[in-house]
Amino acid sequence: MTQRNERKEVPAHYVAAAICPSLGRLAVPARVGALGVDRAFWRDRKLRFGRQSVPSLMRLAILSLVVIALAAISGCGLLATHVPSSTVVLGQADAGRMVQVKVGDTVRVTLEEDFPVPGSSLVWNVTSLEPSVLRQGPVIRSPQVRSGPGTHDTYMADFGAIAAGQAVLDAHGATSCEAMAKQNCPDRDFKITVVVTS
Repeated sequence: MTQRNERKEVPAHYVAAAICPSLGRLAVPARVGALGVDRAFWRDRKLRFGRQSVPSLMRLAILSLVVIALAAISGCGLLATHVPSSTVVLGQADAGRMVQVKVGDTVRVTLEEDFPVPGSSLVWNVTSLEPSVLRQGPVIRSPQVRSGPGTHDTYMADFGAIAAGQAVLDAHGATSCEAMAKQNCPDRDFKITVVVTS
């Protein structure tokens, strides 16, 4: 009596579950047959196209397994999702506000510097009081050479959100007034609170 060895097929969802135990929560077909690659399909293809169709069917079966494997990897969180960063622009109108950004974002503070008459000016400087959360970046004054009396220049400072937490941007506007005592020409100061989330 000849004993015939039968080849047992391992269901595809068992393979996927072995790759990622959490795959059970995903909507993955219970077997390769759910994707159209079952035994009846193979027999039909053999009857209609003969043995030469086997290589193409093998490619289809491999492709199906690749799809299931990718779903398993995605379920395990192994595929990194890129979240694009953004630039949040703030100004003097945001004084006293609390704004929220994400790690990787850029906070840009744009202010107007004044030079109304010779000997009078308003020049800004912004710093981060928590550089471990909001790190100082490039500072640009445009134009680099001040425009002169009666004009305005732009001060722009960038800060990179590098860690979750809360930071305060401290803006200090140093003033000078022609033929006027300093007590009558006070500096301008304001703060903006920035909450950085992960």
